[in-house]
Amino acid sequence: MLVAVGVATSALLLFAKVGEDVFEHESATFDGAVQGWMLSHRRPELFQLFTWITNAGSTLPILTVTALICVWLWRASARSVA
Repeated sequence: MLVAVGVATSALLLFAKVGEDVFEHESATFDGAVQGWMLSHRRPELFQLFTWITNAGSTLPILTVTALICVWLWRASARSVA
């Protein structure tokens, strides 16, 4: 139990330090290095896939899926759930 508390406390302190660095804009060097690596390894097909995934989670698709599920539940006699 003591080890778990120690690990959790260390993780909390680490995340707090990273959060402080980001808030104070002190992470530009690290962020630039990560961004450069990501851009050099970018593949167009994966970029397109993740763009599609991002767009699928936007408002219109979510509302459409929700409406379809409600109609399906309504027709399946689960009106209280719908």
